[in-house]
Amino acid sequence: MRAFTLAVMVLAAGTAWAADDEPDPEPQSGAMTLKKLKGAWHAVRLISGGMERPYTSISYTFDGENVTYTYGKGKANRPMTVKADKTRKDSIELFPQGSKTGAKYFFKIEKGELYLTLDRSGKPDTKADFSGKVMPVTVYKRQ
Repeated sequence: MRAFTLAVMVLAAGTAWAADDEPDPEPQSGAMTLKKLKGAWHAVRLISGGMERPYTSISYTFDGENVTYTYGKGKANRPMTVKADKTRKDSIELFPQGSKTGAKYFFKIEKGELYLTLDRSGKPDTKADFSGKVMPVTVYKRQ
C-alpha cells in the first residue's frame, strides 16, 4: 500500500511540474493591453506645459490591432495598426496603414480616461510622464 501511495505522489508531482512548462493561456503578448484599449476614445483635453485646456478635435477607435484615427473639423479618418510593447504594459506603437515606421506612446487608463503621450526617448527604461511638462498629453473619454 505504501508503494502505491508513493507512486501516486510521484506521478502527481511530475504532472504538476510538467504543467509549469505549459504556456500561459493568456500570454504576455500585449493581448490584454489591446483589450483595455478596445472601443472609441474621444479627446476631451490636452495637458501641455503643465496646464490643461479643452481639446476635442481627435479620436481613436481601437479594435484589436486595427485603429481608426479621426481628426479635424471635417473628421478625416486615417486607418492605422497598433502593437502593444511586449516588455512594457504602458507602451504601444501606432503605425499608419501600410507603413513599417510607427510612433511609440505611453498610455494609462485612469478613472475611465485614456492618457496618451508620445515616447521620443528611444530608451526602454524611460518612465512615463503624464504631467504634460515633458511632452503634451492628450486625455480621452471612452464613448
